[in-house]
Amino acid sequence: MRSTRSPAALAALLWIALAPGLAAPLAGCGADTRSAEASAGTHAGTGADRAGVPGASSAGESTSIRDFAGGSYFGLVKVRVLPPEGSDARPASRNGTGSAELQESGRLVVVGDVDREADAGFAADGDFAAGGWSGGSGGVELRIAPGGAITGGGTAEDGNAMSIEGTIDQRRLDLFFEIELRADSAGGFPAGTRFQFRYDLWRPFERPPGKEGPTPEGGCREVVYRNKLVPNLSGGAMGMVRVPECRR
Repeated sequence: MRSTRSPAALAALLWIALAPGLAAPLAGCGADTRSAEASAGTHAGTGADRAGVPGASSAGESTSIRDFAGGSYFGLVKVRVLPPEGSDARPASRNGTGSAELQESGRLVVVGDVDREADAGFAADGDFAAGGWSGGSGGVELRIAPGGAITGGGTAEDGNAMSIEGTIDQRRLDLFFEIELRADSAGGFPAGTRFQFRYDLWRPFERPPGKEGPTPEGGCREVVYRNKLVPNLSGGAMGMVRVPECRR
C-alpha cells in the first residue's frame, strides 16, 4: 500500500467527513435511506439485532477463512452518531453503500460511501493462520475465527476507543464498528459520543466468464477495482487501496 500522511487518524477522518452533515437536521433522511437501499438491492435482514449490532449468523459451509479470500461483498452501510445523555449534541443517522473484500494477500478492505466516496472505512493488513485470520495496526487488533466470528478493537493513535464485531461466510459479511470519543472533538462532539458503522454486505451473483444473459436483481454484471485512499485500522496514515465496485 503506497502510504501518504493523513492530518487525522481513522476516527477523526470518519467523523470529520460525516459530522458536518450529521450535525445538521436530517431533513430528507428517509429519502437518502431509500436511495441507498435501491442502489444496493433488496435483501433480508440479519436476524436479531441489539441496538443496531448484527446478530450472530451461520458461518457457512467452510471453516477456513482463507476460502473466503478474493470474493467481494456489496450492500449497505448504516451510520449513527450517539452523543452522551445530557449533552447538547443531537443524535443522527445516515445510510450509504458499502463494499468489502478479504484479499488473497491477507488485506481486509471495508469501504463505505455515505456523504462522499470512501468516507467510512478502513484497510487492515493481516495473515491467515490455523484456519483463521488476524491483523490490525498500532493499538487496534482484529481477528476472524475459523468459524467466521469477527472480533477486535483497541485504542487508536488519537486515543479514542474502537470496537469491532461481526461475522463472515461465503454469502454475507456483517460488521459493526464503533468509535467512542475519549475527549471533546474539534467538530463539537463531546467526550463519550459514539460513532457506529454497520455494514450489511453480501456476495452478489457474478456471471461466469464467457456466459451471457440477463443479470438477476441484486447481481453484478461485473466486479471492477478502483484505487482509493483508505485509512488503516488504527489511523495516522492513508494509502491507495484496491476497492471492489459492482457494475450492474
